Order: sequence, then C-alpha cells, then structure tokens
Amino acid sequence: LNVSEDVRVKATFDVLDNVMLGTGPRSYYGSMSSAAPVFAGTNEMDGQAIVVRRAWAEVRNRDLGELRFGIMPEQWGLGMLYNAGNRLDDDYSTDLGRVMATTKIAGFYISAAYDFIAEGESAPLNGSFRPVYDRSQLDDVDQFTFSVVRRVPDEDEESVLERGDLLLNGGVHFQLRNQDAKLEDDELVLLAATLYTPDIWGQLRYRGLRLEVETLFIAGFSLHL
Repeated sequence: LNVSEDVRVKATFDVLDNVMLGTGPRSYYGSMSSAAPVFAGTNEMDGQAIVVRRAWAEVRNRDLGELRFGIMPEQWGLGMLYNAGNRLDDDYSTDLGRVMATTKIAGFYISAAYDFIAEGESAPLNGSFRPVYDRSQLDDVDQFTFSVVRRVPDEDEESVLERGDLLLNGGVHFQLRNQDAKLEDDELVLLAATLYTPDIWGQLRYRGLRLEVETLFIAGFSLHL
C-alpha cells in the first residue's frame, strides 16, 4: 500500500497455507476426526484460514535514508542465521518485530536496528482465561543489530551480468542480544546473559559462475545466581 511516494505499508498473508482438498475429514457424529475417513461427512479446517505473517511500514527521506518499523522479514547472506523464506513453498521464515534505520554512504548500505525478540509474558494466575501479561521489563530479550553491506539491487543484477561485468556483493552483520533476568518457579532470577554474533558474507558472480560464502560466530556469557 503506497500512502505516498515516500511512505509505504507492506504485509504478507498466508491464505489456506498447506491446505488441500480433502484436508481434515470429520465424522458425522461430532467434531472429532473420523477413525474411518471413508465415512467422513465434511471437512473442517485445522488452524486459521488466513494468517498475517508480517506487517510493517517504510518511511523514506531521499537525503537521509529509510526508517522501517513493524514485524518484517530478515534475510542475510546465504540464510545460515536468518532466512526470510520468501519462496512460494517455504513454510518457515525469520520475521522480527523491529525498528530499523538505513542510509547509503559511498555505495554501502549502513543499517542499525532494535529488535523486540521476547517480552517475557507470563500466564495469568489461578488458570483464569485472561490475556497473558508482561510481568517485568527485566526478563525482556533485547537485540541490537548493525550491518554494513554492498549489494547491487536484485533488479539490476541480470543487466550487470549480461554486460559481462564482475558482480560483487558482501558485508558484515553484527548482533548484540541481552537478557537481564528470567522467570523460574514463578520468580525472577538474575541471568545477565549476553550473546555476540558477528556474521560475514561475500558473493562473487561472473557470467555463469557464482561463488558465495558466509561465516558466523556466536559467543556469550551468563551470570546465573
């Protein structure tokens, strides 16, 4: 949805995902699955017919860069760490709630983001049927993401290769993830956990040749008392 030339709202919906004719046979005598499908009287959906996977907004300033916020896909390199799952038959994907700013300097895209990984929600007490709630901000998982990448836009890649030019893409991706406490036996326990994840990706394409490599390292520490 293009609100204006510089403001867009994007979303991804799964409609009847992994559903085919004959899915979910039910018996004549209730809602339980029929032991003998040949006697099934109707079909009943298992799960939701329409699922909203992503929804985010993009605000662009032609001089400064672009701001994105919402639940959006994350793709980096070969997909070892994060894979957007954008192909038609992909059932899984990396979708993050985040606020991200991107700018372009000297041909490099520089991005910084804050990711809402987990809010530490707790179930209501006494088994009551009420919405879950966020007991404390201390058990939230916070993630900061930074990247510097040189990448030719997808729509321009084929024209570069057809001219016989060498195509080079690559960059560095770094994430810092932190959690101060965790819920254990209905009590908050000091955790002080931090993860550092650097990821380097490079791609070389020339005519029919394609060489691509990605390497990453995850390190961290935790103080559990």
